[in-house]
Amino acid sequence: MYTEVAVPQPLQAHVRRILLADLPDDIDVTSDVRASGYIYLGFVFRGLAQAHVGDRLEMELSAGKTACHVSGQVVAKDISIRYRGQLGHALAEFTALGHYELMGVFGEDGIDQCQPPSILHPKLAETFTLDAGFHAGQSADAAVQVLIAALTSLSQDAHVAPTILHHGLAEMEDRAGQVNLSNICEGLGVSQRHFTRQFTKYVGQSPKRFCRILQLNRALQAMVSDEADFQTDATRRFKEDADAQEALANTLRLADISPEDFDAVFYPGGHGPLWDLAEDSSSIALIESMYASGKPVAAVCHAPAVLKHAKTSDGAPLVKGKSVTGFSNTEEDAVQLTEVVPFLVEDELKARGGNYSRADDWHPYAITDGNLITGQNPASSELAARAVLEIIK
Repeated sequence: MYTEVAVPQPLQAHVRRILLADLPDDIDVTSDVRASGYIYLGFVFRGLAQAHVGDRLEMELSAGKTACHVSGQVVAKDISIRYRGQLGHALAEFTALGHYELMGVFGEDGIDQCQPPSILHPKLAETFTLDAGFHAGQSADAAVQVLIAALTSLSQDAHVAPTILHHGLAEMEDRAGQVNLSNICEGLGVSQRHFTRQFTKYVGQSPKRFCRILQLNRALQAMVSDEADFQTDATRRFKEDADAQEALANTLRLADISPEDFDAVFYPGGHGPLWDLAEDSSSIALIESMYASGKPVAAVCHAPAVLKHAKTSDGAPLVKGKSVTGFSNTEEDAVQLTEVVPFLVEDELKARGGNYSRADDWHPYAITDGNLITGQNPASSELAARAVLEIIK
């Protein structure tokens, strides 16, 4: 539906990509999106745009004339967006730093006036009406020129944040959130307290939380991207392994699996297990059988949730008294899903008697206790996999 066009020189420092939609003059379409990490979007439209989280209306934008809408970070939620009219003909995705530099960041007064929906962070969501006309079927050059005009008019009225924040944000993004805040402040010649206060005022969240979002975004990109920068030796080997690809394309139902046919079981994670595998009788039976047979039982990230109801042969919780790890409470808080998930992995492991330990957020960490192997987060997958191989050699 969208065609990517070259980013014009005036916007290259700020815009990651520009997409043009091949749509009729009038549309009425609903799209479902799930966004994680930080995403900054701007689009030119004329008509109505609505965003729902579940059954709750979270955003409504109506423009009788051509307008440009700019939003900030979209948190990790399922959002249904409906477009009616001439919507979505030009879309720009900004870098985090570019968003702040080009459009500025609203201070406290701007935040109070703006009152954006809760799904948008930092607190920046504005619509700007343009004099220039815009319609479906325009050439790519004409459409991009309208977008440039929109962004230029937006930048003229923006509340620009202090220069020190631009430098701090630049270093945070360059290092994907893996920074030492005290070193940044020392390099800028300001106190950490002053920088944190200014950062929180203009960005809408603390530097620590912002860095966690950057770290998560990098981790998520690494998991889903086919770009060379996000590939590792392990992912390249996996994609080139014909047997592995064949197995992936022909998976089996857990209920149809016999534990005797396998040497180990490895649960790779994702939020899904908190709702399904944690309560699935076939999964619980598989774990208990493999563990009782002395075979490796491994789980990474959110997957230790599958151990919730698993028990040993004497009826005790399988994790009781064992050294375990899993997705931490602070990592769940960083992705802003603490109030969404049915339970927190860290809390559940502790409640079942596990001796929970962890590393810093998003850092590799895995523990082996007998034939039970657990990993903290996506970055811990390889450590956990190697631990399984060590046992079954």
